[in-house]
Amino acid sequence: MNKKVFIIPFRKEVFAAENETILDLLRRNGAYVESPCGGKGICGKCAVSIRKKGEKSYRKVLACRVFPDDGIEIKQFSPPSAMEV
Repeated sequence: MNKKVFIIPFRKEVFAAENETILDLLRRNGAYVESPCGGKGICGKCAVSIRKKGEKSYRKVLACRVFPDDGIEIKQFSPPSAMEV
């Protein structure tokens, strides 16, 4: 089942494929997100701020290690210039 995700900097609603990480989702949709460790979760460069349905605040997660839930919002990712529309 595809999961709906809203990428706030791009003002874009997209769908995540099954077994697709947030990093993969962002890259597939044209975002440059650093990941020098190759998605192993050890460098911390792919940190993003997300908020799940019903949550009031955002939390930081590593995009390479997290699979999106339906309805999440992605607020921020590095580098800041990647957030330009």
